[in-house]
Amino acid sequence: MEGSPCLISLACCTPSSTAMGEAFDVVIVVDSIASATSTPACCDFTARFKPSLSHCKIQIVVNDKRIPSLDGCLDPKTGDVRFIHSNTTKPSPELLREAVLSVASKGRNCLQYQALTKEDEILSIADAHLFVWELTDKVFVSDIDGTLTTSNLRGIVNTVMTDNFQQDASTLHHGICNFYENFLQAADQHNVTVRLVYLTSRPLELASVTRRFLTTVAQNGVELPAGPLVGHPGTLMDVLNSELFKRDIHRHKADRLMRFLRLVYAGAGATADSSPLVGAIGNTMTDTTAYEMGGVPLNHIYLIDPSSRIRCFDTQGLGGASHGEEQRRKQSKTASPMRPIRSHRSYKRLMNTTFEGYDDPSFLDHARRML
Repeated sequence: MEGSPCLISLACCTPSSTAMGEAFDVVIVVDSIASATSTPACCDFTARFKPSLSHCKIQIVVNDKRIPSLDGCLDPKTGDVRFIHSNTTKPSPELLREAVLSVASKGRNCLQYQALTKEDEILSIADAHLFVWELTDKVFVSDIDGTLTTSNLRGIVNTVMTDNFQQDASTLHHGICNFYENFLQAADQHNVTVRLVYLTSRPLELASVTRRFLTTVAQNGVELPAGPLVGHPGTLMDVLNSELFKRDIHRHKADRLMRFLRLVYAGAGATADSSPLVGAIGNTMTDTTAYEMGGVPLNHIYLIDPSSRIRCFDTQGLGGASHGEEQRRKQSKTASPMRPIRSHRSYKRLMNTTFEGYDDPSFLDHARRML
């Protein structure tokens, strides 16, 4: 396996009295001439302790090695990590090449944020993963609740409130782990490296329990492939407000795809008309909207229902995939927020090919065509 044999948590080297923060994963994309760019740091310590944020220092540790050139501080207003050298949440390409890539290997690495007092006493630690990808790597996006799990509610109950996903086989859609493993192997046979991204609307405060689920769940001895966890940077109340009242959670996911992936690839040298996104799967029309807004071709988007039946939007008409790309180009030239490309009714009319679950052989054959 690529990268370090990263544990779920670095608690073994964390003092028992130290409070644990939360963090989403980070991706570094490098090109053939060693140019590099990364996704922003997204972590939170304020939910676990209440120190004077303006006096906190942040240390970055990758694979048990501290990187002094990436020392930072906490923004006293937001609690975001800001690197001292740039006053941003993203290190410069030079620092990534000289500091991070000297200790990180291709694939998954251990990442830890340490919040310290002025006297260098550790107040809190947030564990995450750091992924190093190449510019030529492609990305497949997977939702979590209702997509890996058989329902949104069961996904939350059995992976957050309890650990029942270990004993309750019905928590997951049958065959999901085997499908992802076979799909990535099929990509390798085509000389294409595909990376999996777990995109969710779960808030930052659930990052640790969600990551634990993703890195420990297995079906018949087959685990989920390693991939970064990307979620909502706000609180649980922010997510509920967005989903239940504003009904704009699709904008969050589309924004994550644009900022977390496409812009980072562009910063590493990808051309404006290229996209690393080869496909995506979700369980709601909201997911479909977000994926197409974020740059996934519509005929490469799959929708799964509670019975594990999977549909693909591969009916030609209503503008097709080219219509979606044209709409994205128009939106990228304006300062207005991204808008849904189609109505839910239009999406339903475009649903065509049906597969009987992740273990349907024809589903894997269909997914291979994206490569």
